Amino acid sequence: MQTTCVDETIERLSAREYCINQLTKGPVIVYNDNYIDDRVADWVANTVVVDENTDTELLRALHLQKEGAYQLFVISSAFGSRGVDFRCKGVLATLLVMSQFATDRDSYQCLNRVGRFGDAARRCGLKDTGLVSAERKDANTARLLVALKSLKKMQQAKADKANAK
Repeated sequence: MQTTCVDETIERLSAREYCINQLTKGPVIVYNDNYIDDRVADWVANTVVVDENTDTELLRALHLQKEGAYQLFVISSAFGSRGVDFRCKGVLATLLVMSQFATDRDSYQCLNRVGRFGDAARRCGLKDTGLVSAERKDANTARLLVALKSLKKMQQAKADKANAK
């Protein structure tokens, strides 16, 4: 089932306790592009910070426990939020979104990293925090408009040159 929304919202202050509680049921994946400030990686001992060097086979076997416990996975870059499938057979995987995305597409991509293949998945976000940052979205729109104006000028110059011949 593909979705662009979350199943549940929680308070930021209770995010750590929520994650620790969910780890008793299955692995937890936290998206937080500013994780160093929040120290999410220090919440539990079995934490994996997902980046380009992370073994993707590990991400396809989240149901396996390490030292008798499910692991916490922290995504802080685009690598873990798109193009990687988090697989979890037989147990519930929880994705907690703790920071906003730059675009709707980014949120869609990340939210669909879990549960894509029928695996049990829960998607959670923070209360009072939208999935997409209005400021970042506005900045992206402004950049797109500048690029389109530039393209239009280039096309006009090409047409003018062709008409001049």
